[in-house]
Amino acid sequence: MITGKRIKKAMQITRDYKADLETHKEVIREQESQIAEKDEYILKANMEYTYYAESLIKEIAKQKKQIATLTGQLEAMEYTTIQGGIIGMQKERIAALTALINDNERAEKVASPDIQTDSWNRTYLQGRREAISDYLAMLKAEMEGGK
Repeated sequence: MITGKRIKKAMQITRDYKADLETHKEVIREQESQIAEKDEYILKANMEYTYYAESLIKEIAKQKKQIATLTGQLEAMEYTTIQGGIIGMQKERIAALTALINDNERAEKVASPDIQTDSWNRTYLQGRREAISDYLAMLKAEMEGGK
């Protein structure tokens, strides 16, 4: 036979379980909110990294075209000028520049979209791009001065 004490005890257990259930629901809602924030941050970081990588690829293609143009100009100059020694040194500089571009391409392929290394990758690749631009400017100035 069910007594009043048993009914009260059963009701208290039910209330305790309901309270525990509400606590667990609140914890789950909070964790879902944190996960959504992290997902949004990761998505944003990946989009920024993708944009940066695409712009770096475009810049490398542009610099390769500039090198091809410079190489063509140097080859034409080699046959029409007596400055073969200077042209040889410029060819060595172009080879060094090509090596920098190849390093950039390798670095771009290796660069991880990992959020923690993204800043380092950007700094490293930006430095490489600046070094290539400096080389190209120097070569152009020398070529214009050598004409």
